[in-house]
Amino acid sequence: RQRQMCIRDRASIYAENSQLRGLLNYKEQHKTQTVVAAKVISRNYGVLRDCLYIDAGANKGLHREMAVVNNGLVGIIDEVYDEYSRVLLLTSPRCKIGARVLRADSRAVGVVGGKTAESDMLYLEHIVREASLRKGDIIVTSGYSGTHPADILIGTVKAVRMDRVGLLQEADVLATADIADVEHVLVITSFTPKPKIELQQGGQAQ
Repeated sequence: RQRQMCIRDRASIYAENSQLRGLLNYKEQHKTQTVVAAKVISRNYGVLRDCLYIDAGANKGLHREMAVVNNGLVGIIDEVYDEYSRVLLLTSPRCKIGARVLRADSRAVGVVGGKTAESDMLYLEHIVREASLRKGDIIVTSGYSGTHPADILIGTVKAVRMDRVGLLQEADVLATADIADVEHVLVITSFTPKPKIELQQGGQAQ
């Protein structure tokens, strides 16, 4: 029994170290972003059990709608208190994030959110019929809202289909972040927005 406990402890330490390495890698790769490190202090709150609490709040400059990451997007700051904040998880059906396909020959954009708080499978919708979307595509934030950066990893497309009306595409997306077991996160408190893109046909900037 003691040996089993040691194995479990080692696995827990390895998982925690892996998450911390992920945070360091994120900071190295996104030097134009200002981030605040935080630890998860409680989870499974709310009627849908779709929130967690972190040990950083107004005291660290946090505000509502800021993105929370660990390898990929974990969720969005939902409520801010003096010394802690509530995070609405990406897997929540209440969470809706602008998203796009990370592929040079695709301009597909839509909205991603959770199916159920207990599943890592996300739901991508509002993709126009003609857009290029396929299994294996990487989905990232679009950044169009201006409240969080573009190109944060969201997940990988696992299945694509037409919606019930047959006018739009939708997809199942497996979240990149290990949302169910996340212990350490970064909150993106400021960032340099991507330059506006000019339309190829001479239209107005988007």
